[in-house]
Amino acid sequence: MRKICLKVHRWLGLAFGGIISIICLTGAVIVFQDEIKEAINADIRHVEDKGEGRYLTDEALIDAIRRHAVEGLTLKSIQMPSNADEPAYAQFTERGHQKLAVNPYTGELIGWEKESALVNTAKQLHRYLLNVPSEPHEGMSVGRFIVGVTAICMTLILLTGIVTWWPHSKKMLKNRLKVSTGKGFRRFVYDSHVSLGIYGAVFLLLMSLTGPSWSFHWYRQGAMTVLGGDVSNMEHHGQFERQQQEKPDEISIMRPDTNHHGQEKKPPQVVLMQLHTGEWGGMLVKFIYFLAAIIGALLPWSGYYMWWKRTHPQRKPVVKEIKLISI
Repeated sequence: MRKICLKVHRWLGLAFGGIISIICLTGAVIVFQDEIKEAINADIRHVEDKGEGRYLTDEALIDAIRRHAVEGLTLKSIQMPSNADEPAYAQFTERGHQKLAVNPYTGELIGWEKESALVNTAKQLHRYLLNVPSEPHEGMSVGRFIVGVTAICMTLILLTGIVTWWPHSKKMLKNRLKVSTGKGFRRFVYDSHVSLGIYGAVFLLLMSLTGPSWSFHWYRQGAMTVLGGDVSNMEHHGQFERQQQEKPDEISIMRPDTNHHGQEKKPPQVVLMQLHTGEWGGMLVKFIYFLAAIIGALLPWSGYYMWWKRTHPQRKPVVKEIKLISI
């Protein structure tokens, strides 16, 4: 069993290691996408003028946005805030995901939300390998397919790696959890691959198990079933994400969903996203996800190095014996 797992681990790693490295490295950036967005949009995150202290009605807010917004833009949806000091966000058909911050008390425009080029590029690589489908939410492309297959193979690589790593004694466990630094570079790389791999395995598994949901509908449906939810729109809108079908002639008003205790609900698709990015455990867990993603990006290269050394052993120089003949 261990030999079979070792072969599966090795050959899948060789085949998909480079793509796994790209996915993990870009995933490390995406872990902190909200913090990056908050930092570059700090100037539009708060509402100063609260007017009479009450939000405008939906109709009045829509009229105000249409009156103040750039001519030619088609209002698509409005995202209402969950905090009294936060703005509402309007989205327009022509601007895609870019949002316009609006004062929900007066209808005045605060400013356009700025996008991070780093995060956007990381997402394009992470989800599609830059091969974006014509319909990003449900459409298929070669890049999206490769990413989904790679995530599934990454799960197999991690599971077979755990089976291969599993120690048979306490002494073996101790040796496999530490990195030797005084036994040569090759041993250092091997120990790093084995020990760092097991330290990051749980979190990398959470990422790889949830990842294919954004590539394959059938996988998403299964994940939703496990989480006890419905399958519809997987687009992420932070804490405001909700299932909705966009209608071209109707403006959607999105409000934070709350349960009877006044606490925000977490639909299954939000739970799935939080499991994938580490948002479920606060900043500490996100930092652990970040480290695990970095480890995931490095593991394929240590695996390539070990495979190269195994298949291309260094030959010892032949020393010819010279006999001295005395005259």
